[in-house]
Amino acid sequence: SVGDATRKLFAELKEGEQKIRENKMIIHAMLKLALMFSAVVALCLLFVSFAKEFLYRDPLVAARKFAYIITFSGIGMVLGAYTVGQYFRQARRGGMVLSGFTVLGSMLALLCFVDQFSQSAIAFDLVSLNLTWRMVYTYLLSAIMGVAGAFIAIPLQALLHDLIPEVKRGNILGVQFTILSSSSTLPALIAGVGAEQVGTKAML
Repeated sequence: SVGDATRKLFAELKEGEQKIRENKMIIHAMLKLALMFSAVVALCLLFVSFAKEFLYRDPLVAARKFAYIITFSGIGMVLGAYTVGQYFRQARRGGMVLSGFTVLGSMLALLCFVDQFSQSAIAFDLVSLNLTWRMVYTYLLSAIMGVAGAFIAIPLQALLHDLIPEVKRGNILGVQFTILSSSSTLPALIAGVGAEQVGTKAML
């Protein structure tokens, strides 16, 4: 029945939670993943305001094309995943994660200098895309952030798979999914309200 299935689900989550509490390395890895996931969610909201303020003069165009920033971040994450898999399999996971967070934070800080470039100066005219220097600068930093995200997420996820016995993996990863889903609520609220109150650059 539905009630039995629900009770079984909660029992499995509780068992997974208990296993997590017994291993601090699992806790730390999950908290770092939650931190990165929270940052990604907040950035997705901030990029809407960022596009309106700095990239496109028309708010309607900005609301439609801000997704380009996220697209370049996704491309960067794919490249980062390939790089990690090909060249960093034997690297220290802690060092990779620290480097990823450092680069990610640095790129966010550099985004604040986007207004040093002209909003109208065309860098490339590719099939009438009319890419300004601000766009090129933003997309490049976004791609680097994607690479940094891969250097954070992949080692941490690999660490979790190493630490968690296969028979317990479903229970614990179920708790992880719950944590990641819950961790997006507060950052989304802070990013949205903060961008309106203090501005996008301040939030970045």
